[in-house]
Amino acid sequence: MAVGINTERKGVEVFWDASLSPHKKVTLRFSRGVDVSETLEFPNDGLALVSFPSDFSGSTHMEVLDESDKVFDSGDLTIK
Repeated sequence: MAVGINTERKGVEVFWDASLSPHKKVTLRFSRGVDVSETLEFPNDGLALVSFPSDFSGSTHMEVLDESDKVFDSGDLTIK
């Protein structure tokens, strides 16, 4: 097995208040504009590592949804 660095992606740690939902899993929904959104599922521990293409820079809105699809935390991220 080889160890290496993926230079095609850049990682960003995102945080949310896990105490706002009793659920064990959450969905992070990222959106840029009206037509672009992506969702990722994580344990509800308040921390996730999300990767973006290495050439991405800009802003995205993040919503944290519980297992019933209710938004319980949100914020804006700027990726440089």
